[in-house]
Amino acid sequence: TFTGAAGLAGWKWLFLLEGIPSVVLGVATLFYLDDSIESAGWLDRDEKKLLENNIAAEKEAKTNHSLKDGLVEWRVWFFGVVYFCFVSGLYGFSFWLPQMIKSSGVGSELRIGLLAAVPNGMAIAGMLWAGRSSDRMLERRWHTLVCGLVAGLGLMLSAGFAADTCIAVFSATLGLAGVMACLSIFWSFPTAILSGTAAAGGIALVNSVGNLGGFASPYMMGYVKDLTGDLSSGLFVLGALVILGAVLVIVFVPGRDH
Repeated sequence: TFTGAAGLAGWKWLFLLEGIPSVVLGVATLFYLDDSIESAGWLDRDEKKLLENNIAAEKEAKTNHSLKDGLVEWRVWFFGVVYFCFVSGLYGFSFWLPQMIKSSGVGSELRIGLLAAVPNGMAIAGMLWAGRSSDRMLERRWHTLVCGLVAGLGLMLSAGFAADTCIAVFSATLGLAGVMACLSIFWSFPTAILSGTAAAGGIALVNSVGNLGGFASPYMMGYVKDLTGDLSSGLFVLGALVILGAVLVIVFVPGRDH
């Protein structure tokens, strides 16, 4: 629609239309968000005191680590691997979702865009549900496993029924919602074991290792498509990776509240 407008190609308009709102909202957030519990106008005095006491108790329960401790802690690297599995599922699937829908027989670019929006919209709902449920039940491990299994099943079903648009989109919705739900819970794990300077370095390391999946998985999907002519094998790999990440959590993360 915007191709040629103001002398810009369509892909340039895509970057502008997607990027400008993010920049504007990012700047607005600096002024909108409260900097501390004390300055939060939407909390009453008792709520502020409760949160401050809870944070103080949490700090006392943690051991203060140095930056070096965070970088050599094996659990930090472990969570980096888990995050890699989840991020691989998210990026590998999201980047190739329009192509998958097109391969199922949808020719209209508008319809492809609208159908691709369905899994992403439901992923928001899945992420919010998982976060709220795990907070309410004070349980993270089994939530992660269930969401990981749902994600893996959805990704694999979308590969198995790639020729059927309805089933493929439904399966994609399950897959993307499950992955986003895993990600909404994930960060409660590394932040539960790190404090002080180690938290900054450890979280940065987990994020760096995990986000390598954002490069590896789309590349892998493209390689598989060039090699086999379709995306099915790649989707099975992504589903297996997400399930692996969830299983690693249930096996190696201690069974306690986070």
